[in-house]
Amino acid sequence: VNDLDDALLAALRASEAAIVVLTPLLPDDFERMSRTFEKRLLPAMPSVAGYTNDAGVVRYWLPKVATTLIEEPRPLVAAVDTLVRAMHEAGIPTRFQIGTFGINAATTVTFLPLAFALDVAGSASALLGDRALLALALDGAREGRELGRMLGTPAPWAEMLTSFVGPTMLKIGAGLAERRSKEAVRYVEMHFGTKMHAQNVVMAEAIATLARTRGLPATALESLARRLRAMP
Repeated sequence: VNDLDDALLAALRASEAAIVVLTPLLPDDFERMSRTFEKRLLPAMPSVAGYTNDAGVVRYWLPKVATTLIEEPRPLVAAVDTLVRAMHEAGIPTRFQIGTFGINAATTVTFLPLAFALDVAGSASALLGDRALLALALDGAREGRELGRMLGTPAPWAEMLTSFVGPTMLKIGAGLAERRSKEAVRYVEMHFGTKMHAQNVVMAEAIATLARTRGLPATALESLARRLRAMP
């Protein structure tokens, strides 16, 4: 979100192509970009995560429970249809979905509070070992879930994660993940921590502000935002 600045928008104005946005979008950014690009703007929600390891090899994960969604253009845009087909044929389940922005926004505000806390802690083990921070993370997730339900329908995995998972289940799940794939755990720590810290600072404040403007509780979200801002 911190990359959606005026310079990028100016560059996009120079083209007439459809714009598929894979980054998380909150209502203010979506409305700002929609005013500029109208029907060219197609929110999307990715299902694949990847990185380049120290050996220069691209490693990626395709969760079975997730599908990449792209807002269905009306009328259909040939280039975007080709993109969807190409991704699906490459092994990344992808389909058009009307209302993708609402799904993406709701999912984003529902699960990101857990990522904020992971960023603050520095690692999964540090987060799970800090009772106060873990409790704050779960409170933030509950506040985010309430906000998400006002924005759209969160992805089922995000709703389940924040509705039914408590400290004990998180610790069990983290232990299983560590045993099954240490690389995946390290990726999550790196991606949502060091790599995304600047975005986390922006998103935490934006989500807390959005909750307040909607008349929802945001005490935990505001606390997470303060702790992220205070980090060096």
